Amino acid sequence: MNAFLRFTVCILIINLFGCRPDTRSTKLPQYHRQTRAQVIAALGAPASTTQFPMSEANSEFRIELRNTYPRSIPETLNVMIEELTWPDGDYSITLWLHLVDGQWVVLDSCRWHKDVRF
Repeated sequence: MNAFLRFTVCILIINLFGCRPDTRSTKLPQYHRQTRAQVIAALGAPASTTQFPMSEANSEFRIELRNTYPRSIPETLNVMIEELTWPDGDYSITLWLHLVDGQWVVLDSCRWHKDVRF
């Protein structure tokens, strides 16, 4: 690969993923479908907890919740979500839970570096 092509590929990678690999956010599928009790047993008490209806899931941070509860279906706007967040060094872990058969269950997750801006 010639020098110009290597340089171009490097610039493309930096633009797509950022300069530091630790600035990306990732999902934590090992927690998906676990109950609230199971994740608290694994991670301890969350540093913050909040509940909101899907009608308030408007930020980029919560956008993927719409894959399960799209705004195009009016009934989904009233679905309650519980958001739990833990510190994890330079990262934070956020899990979003919804009610399934009367029990809070993890729907989605995000582990994100403190420098990430949503």
